[in-house]
Amino acid sequence: MKNIRMKRFIKISDKSGFSEYQIACRFDNRILFHTKSRNRRRVLYRKYLFFLKISANLGYPLAQESMALAYGDSNTLGFNNPDENEEMQMYWFKKACDNDIASSCNALAVIYERRGLIDEAIKTYNKAIALGDGLAVGNLATLKFPNGASEE
Repeated sequence: MKNIRMKRFIKISDKSGFSEYQIACRFDNRILFHTKSRNRRRVLYRKYLFFLKISANLGYPLAQESMALAYGDSNTLGFNNPDENEEMQMYWFKKACDNDIASSCNALAVIYERRGLIDEAIKTYNKAIALGDGLAVGNLATLKFPNGASEE
């Protein structure tokens, strides 16, 4: 990285991954709001992933969730995702879920459900519900009662 301030910022890192996550968020904001050029966005996106990966590997839960989202199949920061990979997405969602990020547990359960791993999906939905994710309640109900019928 050519930016001297970034190098100095990394040197004072607390090794929890939070500092690197803050740097990644700065790139995220620059990509979304301040960059018009598609090529420049791609360059900034690579820098964003670089710092995000460092933070996620240091165990920072929000960075782990962001890494999972970075491997998703959706439109990423204004362009189609070149890094789409469901296996890596599951890996990072599982890491974030293990660190009690409720939305990651719900997203992981959705992937399990889509792959036909119903028992894992139910267990993971229940963890997401216990952590307070409201979407997981609806997803679990839809999984258990696909036609909208209730047990009586």
